[in-house]
Amino acid sequence: MKFPNPLKHWKILILMVGLFLAGLVCGGVLAISAVGKAVVRTLSMEGWSRRTTRDLQKQLKLTPEQTEQLKSIADRYQPEVMQLRNDTFKRFGTLYQRFNAEIQPILTPEQTIAFSNLNQRRTEKFQKTFKLQSPSNSPPASAKDGKSGSPQP
Repeated sequence: MKFPNPLKHWKILILMVGLFLAGLVCGGVLAISAVGKAVVRTLSMEGWSRRTTRDLQKQLKLTPEQTEQLKSIADRYQPEVMQLRNDTFKRFGTLYQRFNAEIQPILTPEQTIAFSNLNQRRTEKFQKTFKLQSPSNSPPASAKDGKSGSPQP
């Protein structure tokens, strides 16, 4: 019995491997993007009331009347959830500032500049991602919008 020479069809083999690798890369990029967006959406806590109501309605098979009652309760808790998120971000920001202060002495002058630039970019991205205001233009502590303050990531 004579076996066909696999190298005879090397172009097809390379094309198939290339197609597989392209699918792998595209799938990975899409998955990372989708997971990243889901994480940001969850951490932002905006829409917490809506998501909580929707999820519990589906999982518990609530009646329309129960769903309305749950929505009313979740809406009442939304500002407190946002305040807790903001307080947590502020505490993290304070911790991160202490961490940065301990790192500074071990860096060279060039590394210090690079580290400062890196932190600035991270802070801007964090504030943009989570729709936070910078400390210089944040509303007074009496503001009740649930979005005051911003940590250094």
